[in-house]
Amino acid sequence: MKIDLPSDKPEYVSEDRAEAIKSVLEDFPDVETRFTPGSYGHFELLDRSSVAMENWFQYIQDHPSVVLDEELYVMAHQIGTALHDFYQKVATLELDTGQVVEGLAIGRFLQWSREHNHYEVEALVHKYLNSCKKEPEKKKNEE
Repeated sequence: MKIDLPSDKPEYVSEDRAEAIKSVLEDFPDVETRFTPGSYGHFELLDRSSVAMENWFQYIQDHPSVVLDEELYVMAHQIGTALHDFYQKVATLELDTGQVVEGLAIGRFLQWSREHNHYEVEALVHKYLNSCKKEPEKKKNEE
């Protein structure tokens, strides 16, 4: 597995990631088939990201102690934004593969994105679903 690290990241991030990759490869020799976009493991990351984000917003960011303290609220909002951006990136990688894990992702994507006003995820899901519908038509026309 090739390690691409952006040069503008702090050195400790590069070192930590290299160490984490080494550990993952020891634990999961088949990591590329089990955890890359389109796999069940990658979908698991998407689901866990969703749960972490929901927990953050519900139990931390909206906690009265946070709401009453402007500095804490700003920090909590920044963390919430970072969690949202992370979730969006994982979702985009998952949907870009064209292989949403059967029976798991689509309903959850749509329900969660509507509940949390993440319409960009909903749009990606609909784009994926539409591409699935169009594909059989193309094949019929080719025959």
